[in-house]
Amino acid sequence: VFAAETLADLKGFTFGAQTGTNNATYIDEVIQPDQPLVAFDTNLATMQALSDGTIDAILEPLQTGLEMETFQFDNLTLVALLPDSGHDMGMVFEKDSALVPFVNQALQSLKDDGTLDGLITEWLPMPEDLREIGS
Repeated sequence: VFAAETLADLKGFTFGAQTGTNNATYIDEVIQPDQPLVAFDTNLATMQALSDGTIDAILEPLQTGLEMETFQFDNLTLVALLPDSGHDMGMVFEKDSALVPFVNQALQSLKDDGTLDGLITEWLPMPEDLREIGS
């Protein structure tokens, strides 16, 4: 995994993920590993399997990975960023919620005036030494 330069280089590894997550979808649809995805009930069980050597790799959002590496598991490390595949996160509301247009307006305002980018820069910094894997 540490030597991988492209998504194709990752196909030979055994990945694990919590069932029903964007991580599992990305592994199955984008990486398409040779070995079937090893599914877990929780994200913590997935991380523990990686720590124990049951699986070779997992995917995590950057900030979750930093938290794992820094505070939860001494023997895990971030390897690289993967190409975006459009599997973005979102907010969930009760169907037909009257709040949706207001939240959308607030988010757009944060984007338009640069506040969102400023918050990301301040609170979700990108590690300088983290490399990127190509498509």
